[in-house]
Amino acid sequence: SQSELLVVPPQRMRLDPFHRFISQLGASLSELSRRRPTLVVLLRHSGCRFCRETLGDLSELREQIEAKGTRIALVHMGTEEPIELLKKYSLEDVHCFRDPTGHLYEYFGLRIGSFRQLFGPKVWFRGIKAAIAGHGIGALNGNGFRMPGVFLMHEGQVLKGFRHQSAADRPNYVELAKLPQSCELSSASSECGGS
Repeated sequence: SQSELLVVPPQRMRLDPFHRFISQLGASLSELSRRRPTLVVLLRHSGCRFCRETLGDLSELREQIEAKGTRIALVHMGTEEPIELLKKYSLEDVHCFRDPTGHLYEYFGLRIGSFRQLFGPKVWFRGIKAAIAGHGIGALNGNGFRMPGVFLMHEGQVLKGFRHQSAADRPNYVELAKLPQSCELSSASSECGGS
């Protein structure tokens, strides 16, 4: 008997965004997190006053974050690196990832913000405080409606994170940079991304 010819459609491979995006220094998020814990900070856009405040906070806290063995990596939605802005905050040597299509933001569950999250009373009040602290605004470079977030990655896995409920939220970066206790006890723990 004659065998039947089956046409099997090729499986669609889902691209792992941690491998797909390469920083200006030539590494992927997956590579970085396998070398050491990585605090991934997803910014709204480089013209945002709160994003500039975030860069100021990271610059000020960098020594404390790195003392925990954690590196900082930035993600933004611009088509070019905000080089001058990074220089202003002494972060030009930090790995920076461009994501103009928002794929990494989607992967981390960072959605388009509501009117209240982006323009509510808390945002206005905190915007005034950030302005007084010297954080200006610039041209929109990215999606101004996307919410930001901060996540700790290790061994290619996301261990913990902070999704902003308001564009004005100011997370505890030093606490977020600390590995969970179970990871400190055993680097081979499955909870920590070990194999």
